[in-house]
Parts: sequence; structure tokens; C-alpha cells
Amino acid sequence: MEIFGMGPGEILLILVIALVVFGPDKLPEIGKAIGKVVGDFRRASRDLTADLGGDLKAAQAEVEGAFKQVQSDVQGTIDSTQQTVANLSKEVKALPAAAQASATPQTTPASRPVEAQEVDPDTAWLRLGQASEE
Repeated sequence: MEIFGMGPGEILLILVIALVVFGPDKLPEIGKAIGKVVGDFRRASRDLTADLGGDLKAAQAEVEGAFKQVQSDVQGTIDSTQQTVANLSKEVKALPAAAQASATPQTTPASRPVEAQEVDPDTAWLRLGQASEE
């Protein structure tokens, strides 16, 4: 059994030295004072532990409350977003077929590539607006 890291032999040696130094009349008073100091120390450490434990529990409750609030806000945002997506999906499905067809690009004659045509020398003057030179 060790007390404060000292074995029974070391404690006995300290008590013998204290008996020799202070004498048998003062030894009970010194023991009482040491006992009172140790009791006060234990009481103070117990109170400090209780205070810290109470503060820790209060802080934990506050953090849990804030976490639940954030979790609730995020869930509300998720629900709102899902509702918006569902509404938009319904609107897209409800579009008339004509509106969907007009949304797709169609090729017009002007946008088609011009094919190379052979030029007939006899009719080329008609296109150029000039007389043929023969």
C-alpha cells in the first residue's frame, strides 16, 4: 500500500523523525492540522470537479441544442429543394408537345450548305448579267 508514492517503511521513518523533532505533546496537534488540511483539499477538489462537471454538462446541452437546430434547418432546406424539383419536373412534363418541338432547333433552307453546281458556259452570262463573248 502506497500513499503519495511512499511505502509503509518511509511513512514510519517520517513519523519517528516528527516524534523526535516535535515531541509527544505536539504530535497530536500536528496530526490534527495535517488531517484538516487533507480534508479541506479533498473537499475543494470535489467542489471543483462538481463545478466543472456542471459547466461541462451545460456546454454539452447548448452544443446539442445548436446541433439539433442546424440539423432541422438543413432538413428543411432539403425538403424545400425536393419540393421545388418535384414541381419543376411536373411543369416540364406538362409542356405541350408543340412547345417541346419548337424548342428543338430545325434546319432552314438558308442554313443548309450550298452544294457546288457545274457552270454551263452558255448560261453563265445570264447569271452574271453580261452578254456572252463568242
